[in-house]
Amino acid sequence: MLVLEGLNLHAAGIRALAGRRTTPVKLGEAGLLVAHIGGYLAAVFLVLSPLQAVAFVALHQGLFGVYLGASFAPTTRACTSSARTTRSISCAARS
Repeated sequence: MLVLEGLNLHAAGIRALAGRRTTPVKLGEAGLLVAHIGGYLAAVFLVLSPLQAVAFVALHQGLFGVYLGASFAPTTRACTSSARTTRSISCAARS
């Protein structure tokens, strides 16, 4: 499941930019996002063959999700949520 989390985060970022209100900040961020995706894909497809490029992008995005999941999981290991409400979360003190 962590392999697909990287794609989910990218999709959530695009959905957030495609919200109802358009501001100059959102337009600038959308431009940077398009430049990043375009540059990333252009560099990969220029250097590798098409099949290798698709495999590289799939592996890279999958490892991105695993990396984010691995960096998030240790910080929430000591956290427990209350059985009555989902808003109440308590974390044990870390030394």
